[in-house]
Amino acid sequence: MNPLPVVQASLRRFPLVSLATLLLVAVAVGLGTSVSLLEPSLRRGATAAADKFDLLAGAPGSESQLVLSAVYLDGTPLPLLSGDVVESVAHDPGVAWFSPILLGDTWQKHPIAGVEEVFLEGAGHFADATDAFAGALVPLEPGQKFHGTHGAAALSPTDVHKMAYTVRGKLPPTGTPWDRAILVPAATVRAMHAHGPAEHDEEHAEEEKNHAHAAHDGAVSALVIKPRSVAGAYRLRAALRTERSVALFPAEVLLRLYNVLGDVQSLLSGMAWLAQAAVLSGVLMAVFAGLPRRRATLAVLRALGAPRGYGALALWLEMALLLALGGLLGLVLGYGLTCWAAQLFAQQTGVLAPVSLGADFLLTFGLTLGLGGLAALLPAVSCWRIPVAAALRE
Repeated sequence: MNPLPVVQASLRRFPLVSLATLLLVAVAVGLGTSVSLLEPSLRRGATAAADKFDLLAGAPGSESQLVLSAVYLDGTPLPLLSGDVVESVAHDPGVAWFSPILLGDTWQKHPIAGVEEVFLEGAGHFADATDAFAGALVPLEPGQKFHGTHGAAALSPTDVHKMAYTVRGKLPPTGTPWDRAILVPAATVRAMHAHGPAEHDEEHAEEEKNHAHAAHDGAVSALVIKPRSVAGAYRLRAALRTERSVALFPAEVLLRLYNVLGDVQSLLSGMAWLAQAAVLSGVLMAVFAGLPRRRATLAVLRALGAPRGYGALALWLEMALLLALGGLLGLVLGYGLTCWAAQLFAQQTGVLAPVSLGADFLLTFGLTLGLGGLAALLPAVSCWRIPVAAALRE
């Protein structure tokens, strides 16, 4: 006998209960899906953004802030690395290429970074001191001119630099915060800040003093170094870790951040699993509470000659169908929520965080549905044991 007509009739008889069950399962699975997918996608995006920076050097201070400011362009000012250190790196035979990074100026909240042409890696050529190359997400087109401002925004006319840059080209998209940046010659940034404006507030005066200091002695915000070999990278890192400078592999800083994120992700995953378990328990309790209303129907079917397992199979199929549909809906909901969060993260930081359903996640999702199917056996077994005569008298 085909149990599907009984399942269909039961769903039609209790539409609100069925819909509520479906939505509860979908929300629980969607929450777990979003938690499971978001952290790995952010990790992949952050790692890819740091791929270009084999070795990073800067003035003594917070290593985490050095990575955040120089790699992810978060806008926090950095102490300046002495020009003598830059000069020593320039003459080191183990360096394939290096480029200073001079930060502090912006255009409409897009950071302007002074770099050497080698940093462009063939994507452009600084033919003139006023040349600029705009990142893929910067709303500037080749041929346009613009004026940089000192700091995140122009607080007064003196914050706007008189010299105008000319956009010579657009850089290809990289999926990193540098898609939001504008690259200009480092020498131009040094020359521009050699003599600061006469009238500034105290904070701006101090910053301009630092920029002027950078212009005169070759100091830089950070230094990105491409070593010729792995051994050379470790030698340079050790040589630059002095009282005057610090050098690091961005990956070692990211690893510390990932450990913190991993702890948070484990906590959130545990909470998501608890939420799913609570929802499943609530669904089972609701089914058990509704069993008395189903007993008469199942008893009539038994009296008409249906096998003992027919009613149990029908109830199990109903539960399994609701759990499967709710799980699939939750998977779509969680995936969509994760993609939205990753897109929002990319808009705010420029870091492209690709979201993917890996084999491990799909295996976990299948295991979750399997456990739900096993849990659905509990009310089904209860129906198996219903006495026909007693159920008909109720």
